[in-house]
Amino acid sequence: MLGETGSFSTIAPAMAEWRGQQMKAAGAKMPIPEAFSARMRQQAEHVWAEALGVADELVSSERDALRTARKELETERAEMASLLDKATAQIAAAVLRQQELELKVEELSAANASAKVESAGACARLDEREQALLAERSERQAVQASLVDARERLAMLEVELRAQNAVR
Repeated sequence: MLGETGSFSTIAPAMAEWRGQQMKAAGAKMPIPEAFSARMRQQAEHVWAEALGVADELVSSERDALRTARKELETERAEMASLLDKATAQIAAAVLRQQELELKVEELSAANASAKVESAGACARLDEREQALLAERSERQAVQASLVDARERLAMLEVELRAQNAVR
C-alpha cells in the first residue's frame, strides 16, 4: 500500500484515504437514544444535586466556624477594650498620683529649705549666746578674782587696823 519508499508523496495519498475512512466512520455513528439521554441527564442532575449538597454542607460548616470565630474575636476585642480602658484609667491615676507626689516633694523641699534657714539662724543665735556666756564667765571670773583680791586686802586692812588699834 505504501509502495517501496516512505516519502511524503508516496504516503500522502494513503493518509488521505485513511482520513476519509475515519470521517465516514465518525459520521456513521448512531445517535444517542432519547431515553438514554434523559436517564443520563437525570443521573447528571442527581450527581450535581449531590455535589451541591456536599458543597452546601461544607460552606455551611465553614460559615458556622466563621461565625464562631467572629464571635470569639468580638469577645476578645471587647475584653481587650475593657483591659485597655482599665489600663488607661490606671495610667491616668498613676500620672495624677505622680503629680501629687511631685507637689508634695516640692512642698517638702521648700519646708526643708526653710528649716535649714531656721536651723542656720538658730545656730547663729546659739553661737552668739555661747559667746555671750563665755564673756559672762570671763567677766564673772574677773569679778571673782577681784573679789578674792578685795577680801585679801580687806583681811590685810583688818589686820593693820587691829594692829593700829592695839598700838594705841
